[in-house]
Amino acid sequence: MTFGEKLRVLREKRSFSQTDLAAITGFTRRSIYNWERDKNHPKNIATLEALSQALEVDLTYWWD
Repeated sequence: MTFGEKLRVLREKRSFSQTDLAAITGFTRRSIYNWERDKNHPKNIATLEALSQALEVDLTYWWD
């Protein structure tokens, strides 16, 4: 499963819209959109940590 697929599945499992997740994490809705479509990926660990916290998964989830 790609990073974008993992992100979308987790977001939907939590019943968050892209706008909701953006507001919770402080990222833009456009960033969430692009990540989910694998157009680009988070560039640093702090971003992955914020996503992990918001979506209630361990940081290692992204590498499984």
